[in-house]
Amino acid sequence: MNRPLAIAALTSLGLGLAGLQTITAQAQDRTAPQVECRRAVPLMPVGGTDPEVVKRVSAPGLLLTRNNWNTDFVVPSNQSFASFRVNLFFKDSGNYQAEMFLKYGNNSNDRFYDERIVTEENELFPVAAYPRRQQGRNIQPFQVNVKVGNTGSIGKVYVVSVDGCR
Repeated sequence: MNRPLAIAALTSLGLGLAGLQTITAQAQDRTAPQVECRRAVPLMPVGGTDPEVVKRVSAPGLLLTRNNWNTDFVVPSNQSFASFRVNLFFKDSGNYQAEMFLKYGNNSNDRFYDERIVTEENELFPVAAYPRRQQGRNIQPFQVNVKVGNTGSIGKVYVVSVDGCR
């Protein structure tokens, strides 16, 4: 949360540095569910330069408009991961619909999460994912897709990141 781009994103959302300090202080006080991730490697979002993406949930897409509910993270092809950890940090309390997928090179995917998340303000919510196994070894996905949004969460702010776990 203390990366320069996260600060710029929070500022552009009207939260400023005071909002960042509040998020950081309150997040450290919370006991988040633990998702073990030995030797975590932050994955980069598609087209991004910082592994943490700050988002404000948009309205649903219509015929000519799109929503911003999806965020894709690139899994490096030259590395192997035993699992993945999606980190959702909710700035605003509320009900969020979340779906998460591991996407594979053969145009298939595995949905590993599809639930409504009810959170309090400044709550960390980690989710674990495990790649397919074939003949005793992991089949690596090329992307992790995180979709967060519904009409009840429009305008709410969250931060998403994904770690590859070795």
